Amino acid sequence: MLDLPTYDAFVFENSFANQYIGVKGEYTQKLTKTFKDIKRFWNIPSDDIILAAMHGIMLLNRDKIVRTYVAAFDVDPTTAALLADM
Repeated sequence: MLDLPTYDAFVFENSFANQYIGVKGEYTQKLTKTFKDIKRFWNIPSDDIILAAMHGIMLLNRDKIVRTYVAAFDVDPTTAALLADM
């Protein structure tokens, strides 16, 4: 099975702004701090690495499903819409 929330976050998220970790954001602060610590620990260029939330709730948004099939899997928009409706 395709993991659409993962691909949606991977392809479309380019900023951590307005994101949350956990159902109600209960892990956002802890993971943001840990992510910053990890970036400092590893001696690599990391300005382009972001922490991205992957929420299954995107599966309730038909437009997000369609755009993910089109962008991540190169499915034509008509077929993507049919898959989203299923």
